[in-house]
Amino acid sequence: MKALIEMVDQSSLNVFALKKGDMELVLKKPTLEEKIVISKEVIHDVDTLEQEHSIADVQQEKTQKQNTVNVLAPLVGVFYQSSSPEAEPFVTVGQMVKKGDTVCIIEAMKILNEIKAPTSGRVAKIYVKNNDVVGFNQILMEIGE
Repeated sequence: MKALIEMVDQSSLNVFALKKGDMELVLKKPTLEEKIVISKEVIHDVDTLEQEHSIADVQQEKTQKQNTVNVLAPLVGVFYQSSSPEAEPFVTVGQMVKKGDTVCIIEAMKILNEIKAPTSGRVAKIYVKNNDVVGFNQILMEIGE
């Protein structure tokens, strides 16, 4: 039986039917539409499972984020933590910054754009890594009050 299933699976047949007496065996490969529906159901199930398991995490993050300000990318480009590869990062997690301090650089079309802290506070989280390409309005980091 297993060998028969493997042969049908590897063949170009979409449906294989075998009838012998009262027994009937039908092997059918799922169509593209059926695969898409199954994939959507699996994705939905995984999303639901992740949501259920992360409700407590989300609630905790919401409480923490109420006192934070996001630093957003004002343009598309490459994120740099420092002014040169040898230099120290502008900021690290846990570091205090003042409003207007440079927190990173985004390079776009060979122009280096300094990104300033929108508020004073402690750097709570950095979401991107050095040399990552960032998108417009992508969250780069959080600064807590």
